[in-house]
Amino acid sequence: MPRALLLLESAMTRRPFSVLLAGAQGLVCVAAGAAVLLTSVPEVAGGSVAAPSVGPSLTITVTEPALVSRPTRSRVAAAPTARRPAVQRKAAKPVVRPAVVRRTAVARKPAPKPAPAPKVVVVAAPAPKPVTKQEQMNQAVARIPGGADPKVVWVLSDAYGSWGTADWYNDIVYISPKVPENRMYDVVIHEYNHLRSVVPYGGNVDDAVKAMNAYFGGSGLMGAERAADCMARLQGATWTNYTPCTDARWRDGARKLVRGQRL
Repeated sequence: MPRALLLLESAMTRRPFSVLLAGAQGLVCVAAGAAVLLTSVPEVAGGSVAAPSVGPSLTITVTEPALVSRPTRSRVAAAPTARRPAVQRKAAKPVVRPAVVRRTAVARKPAPKPAPAPKVVVVAAPAPKPVTKQEQMNQAVARIPGGADPKVVWVLSDAYGSWGTADWYNDIVYISPKVPENRMYDVVIHEYNHLRSVVPYGGNVDDAVKAMNAYFGGSGLMGAERAADCMARLQGATWTNYTPCTDARWRDGARKLVRGQRL
């Protein structure tokens, strides 16, 4: 029985069938998921299969097979491909960027103003008051070695016209206000020694004057003046009017009179 292809449509699935002729048993139609058995299918001329007529002599049995789950394809793990050896990359050197220093503006306190330099006020010392002639005389009297005899009276006066005058009889010394300051002591000590020169002779002026003229030379009052100058030089005078007293013998005689001894 030659093969013939019969296309049928399943009443249930509405899917076309592929039919293969299978000899005396009839036709077997296989569709996707359905099997149909056809019996008494006559063959027509030309090798085709005639569509069966509906009648008692034709029985078409459509059997819907149970759904058969298709076997899932097992996935075969692919053979691991040979991995290339990992390339060890050198760690990149860290890029060191210079640190950015951000300066924060800080409000600075203004520098304190330097303290003003103290004003130096130079106060000129007041000019010393001029020393009066009385004060000059008093200062000179205070310089006399051993102190002046308290019985002596000192008078500042120009009544006699000379720089100094000694009153042997009353123990009074007169000093002129015209005496320069740098000569005051020299004059004071000279006049004081006139009074001291008569003391060894008990205050007898005539006897004292005769003895001094005999020792120091001269007449009148010259011996007495030379004796007073030499005594003054021994007591610190730097100026004398009658003699500088460089004679050693005169100095020895003056030293006796200062001690209260006779010549």
